[in-house]
Amino acid sequence: MNRKKIKTILALIVFLVSFNKSYSQVSIYDGAGSSPEAHPAAVLDLKSEDKGLLIPRMDTDSRDNINNPAESLIIFNEEKNCVEVHLNGEWNELWCKPEPEIDACEGVSQPTLDGYNYEIIGLGDQCWFAENLRYLPDVHQVDDASDSEPRYYVHGYNGTVVADAILHEEELHGSDINVYETFGVLYNWTAAINSCPDGWSLPDDDDWKELELYLGMEQSEVDAYDLDRGTNEGAKIAGNEALWQSGELTDDPEFGLTGFDALPAGHRRTHEDFTHLGDITNFWVATEECDHWDDETYCYRGLSSSIFIGIDRMGHYGEAGYSVRCIKD
Repeated sequence: MNRKKIKTILALIVFLVSFNKSYSQVSIYDGAGSSPEAHPAAVLDLKSEDKGLLIPRMDTDSRDNINNPAESLIIFNEEKNCVEVHLNGEWNELWCKPEPEIDACEGVSQPTLDGYNYEIIGLGDQCWFAENLRYLPDVHQVDDASDSEPRYYVHGYNGTVVADAILHEEELHGSDINVYETFGVLYNWTAAINSCPDGWSLPDDDDWKELELYLGMEQSEVDAYDLDRGTNEGAKIAGNEALWQSGELTDDPEFGLTGFDALPAGHRRTHEDFTHLGDITNFWVATEECDHWDDETYCYRGLSSSIFIGIDRMGHYGEAGYSVRCIKD
């Protein structure tokens, strides 16, 4: 070893010894000017204007070959794309690079029925219609009810001419709107189960449960029969604030978050009248015998502008007229 190297090593040893005795903090600054003092709460304070701290990077095998890893040792696992820390004798993930979310509607052709193209939305692993079904092969008067034969209604229209039903207008919050173009069609359950285009279906109870879990609803709430399940999941799937009666739903900060755009289409009651346009919407569900109190009812999901901001899961008789959303098979 030459003299120059010996002098360098000796100087380094002297520095480290004196540093150990004299200093409890270190400030390293990678910028112009003198290094600022270390923060009083930090043992090591790194400052830079254009660089970061790079921790050791390795794969899982290399990590597992570390001899007697210290408690709180940190590495970046290149295999898992995770920052890991060694605690209580095992490696734990501190943070992992999120997997890119794949749009469930990616590659899905826009559904078409009777010449109309429907907007769609990917939510979690599901691909949904982003608007209400408007398929209208026939139209029935409000007092023409059946729970076995298909029935089609346009809210507020009480005739049998499809062309007239398509043009029907109602006043809503001070403005006249075309009901059919805005809210689509109300179906009895028999019509609802058979009206989605090829490759699409009326969602069943499990499909809705999956959506509700994706929205953040707790499993116990998802499984419950109630008029106000969850927290604000109803607000998240509602849309177009101007159509809804002002209330808790529209006041929620996450109103319209998902792009599902549930609209207050009202419904046809079994009392043989139309009601709640601008205030409530109910969607038929493919599952039969959904309600716990009557095995002759069919599942539905509901939203309200003021009664609750969760999602209603109940059952009703199949002759009622509700909206339809389709889901990709």
